[in-house]
Amino acid sequence: MYHSQPYLLFIFLSEMIPHPTILDAVEAIPGPDILCRHGNFFTKEANTVEFSH
Repeated sequence: MYHSQPYLLFIFLSEMIPHPTILDAVEAIPGPDILCRHGNFFTKEANTVEFSH
């Protein structure tokens, strides 16, 4: 599966990053001068066992 930089493969993700609703929520913490330089998916593949800590 594509875990690293999924926004390069899936157009809807690259469009979601600069969406005003997303930016408003994120900018509330560090301020308006932000940069998205990396993104990951945390996935659970089908038919895998989930481990409990």
